[in-house]
Formats: sequence, structure tokens, C-alpha cells
Amino acid sequence: MRVIVERIHLANAMNAVAGAVDRKVDIPILSHIELVAENDELRVTATNLDMEASAICAAEIDEPGSICLPAQTFEQMVKSAPDGGQIEIRPDGQVDHGFIVSSGNRRAEMLSLPAVDFPHLRQKPEDAHSLTVTAGTLQTVLRRVAYAAETKHVDRPYLTGVFMHGESYRNAFGAGTGTSFTALDGRRMASTHLVDLPYPPDAPGIIIPHTSVNYLIKTTAERGGDVDISFSDRLIRVDFGDVIFVSKLIDGTYPDYVKAISQLLETPITVDVNVTKSAVGFAIQVGGNKARRTEFEAQTKSLSIQARREDGATGLDQVKVLYEGEPIRFACDGSYVVDALTQIDSGDVELHVPSPPATIRIHERGDDHSLHLIMCMNP
Repeated sequence: MRVIVERIHLANAMNAVAGAVDRKVDIPILSHIELVAENDELRVTATNLDMEASAICAAEIDEPGSICLPAQTFEQMVKSAPDGGQIEIRPDGQVDHGFIVSSGNRRAEMLSLPAVDFPHLRQKPEDAHSLTVTAGTLQTVLRRVAYAAETKHVDRPYLTGVFMHGESYRNAFGAGTGTSFTALDGRRMASTHLVDLPYPPDAPGIIIPHTSVNYLIKTTAERGGDVDISFSDRLIRVDFGDVIFVSKLIDGTYPDYVKAISQLLETPITVDVNVTKSAVGFAIQVGGNKARRTEFEAQTKSLSIQARREDGATGLDQVKVLYEGEPIRFACDGSYVVDALTQIDSGDVELHVPSPPATIRIHERGDDHSLHLIMCMNP
């Protein structure tokens, strides 16, 4: 194989697949990327056996072929190549299985592995269902909910991802059509619903692993246009046009999360998202404690926020609110409040806290199809 490719094009392709490289496993082929040169294109592919990412870029192909090169060494060479230059990939005639990657005066020599040994996931799910959504919309909905997925305790693997489903499952908003995205870890939950994105009839609900969700959030943020999604009960394939991503799904039954959702109240606590996020952040920065407890007290037109460390250090703040109900005290993990408010760009949010306090339901004012839920701590 002998190829010449623009550095910027190859750098973009490497950036698109780098998240799928397995850098810790002891299986050598998984620390490599596959390069396939044919039809004036160079296809770059990486996998960790649970997910696979493939990107194509235009190339000048002198000799078509396929090889596998060490991902880390190849990536470093691509990054260090001069801007605006070209990169040549060619065999090293002096070394068996050797390849030379060069740009200008810089050159890296590395050993290749045969492409026939590179493992691939099935590129198209069997009995696939499909839907199409814009990259921006997919990035927004995944970002809004992904933070609430379980990432530390794997004894409940079905919670370590984002649950995507249609009308065959109950959703948090009582909507009859559309597609819901939900994540929870037992202490908090986030859910959003796209009314205008029809879910394929008879399609199963699927749990997308959080590592795959993180990849999709990053990749959709860098791309525009439509994204084609096809999936079965075991595999999901996302086609960006120049990048194709395939991931295994999490096997398991997602809990009926709707049971945990508190009702909307007639007298919510309405706050400015950025002011409140700053106040809670200050309180836990000064008075953060091992129990991660932050206390709140809502009164007419004010919300007091307090966190106290074990050594007595206390962070306190007070923000103006719209609230006409009876005074109410509640406590929760303040960092969860900051995480939830971070998903909302600006404006007013409503805090719905029942009496006695069991959960805090947060949603952007005027948005009836997104919510964040946080479990309260004991008084």
C-alpha cells in the first residue's frame, strides 16, 4: 500500500476514530488502526470490540491495499506533521512488515500487522429499525441526559447507559408519540422527549452504553447535517456520512422510571439558572462535606443555600426567586443540582419540591419535554 493524503484530512479522520481505540488491552491488534486504501479514498477504522468507528478521507492512491498500524504512534505522527502539508504512507523496503509515514523532513518508522486480523463488528444490525435526526438535535438530547447515567458501580449494567425508546414504553411526559431519552443512577435522573422524532413501530427500547454516548456527543458537536441511525436489540449504527459508528448495546431491562417522577406543583420555586448554579457551586466549594449534603430553604421570594463541612466551615448564599408557597426546607447532593442546571443554557427554571420533600423536579420554564430529578436526603 502506498498513499499520499492531505494532513488536515487525515487528522480529522484520526480525531473521529481515536475514541474507539483500546489503549489498555493486551490484545495487540486492538491498539492498532486499520487503513484501507481504495477508490481514491483512505478509510481509517478503530475498535475495542464493544464499539467501532470508521472515517474516510480523499487520498492519492499509488498502490491500493490494507494494513494495520500502531494507533498511538500513527496519531502522534499525524499530529506532528506540518500544517498544510501532505502525509505519505509507504512500505519500508528494508524491514519485514515495516511501514514509513512521512511528511516533509519528518518520518516515523513502524511495524504493521495484517489487516486480515483486524476484528470488525457487524456493519449493519440484523432486522434493523431506523430513524433520522439532525446532528445538533442528537447532540443536545444526549448531552442533557448522559450525565445522570451510572458510571461507577457496574453491578447494575442496565443503568450505565442512555435508554432510548418509543411509545411502547411509558415516558416521563405522557406523550403518545415521539422518542424518549433517559438516564438514571438511582439517585438522580434526566429525561427528554422529542415529539417530532417518530420512533419506529414495534422497535425495542435500547440502552446505549455511556462510552458510546460520550463518543456520539463529541462527534455530533463537530458535525452538522442529518444523522442516520439504525438499530436492533443488540447493535446500533450511526452514519454521519464521512464517519460510521457501530456499538454493541447493553443487555437488560430498563426500570420503569416513570414511577419515580413527582408531579408538577401549582407553586414551583422559579429561579434563574445561572445565578442559582453559581450560588450552589459556591456553597459546596466552601462547605462541601463527605455526605455531599447541601441544604435549601425556600421562602417568599428567596431561596437560601447552605453547605457545612465537618470542621465547621460553612458556605451560604441566597438568591431571589418567584415563590408564593409555604416555606419549605429540603436537602440533597448539591453537585447534582449543579450538574442538572449545567444542562440548561440560560433563563428561568422551575424547582418542584413536594411536601414532605422526596424529590426535586427541575425543568426549564416553558419546556414541557425535558426534566431532571434529584432524590432528597433525610431532613
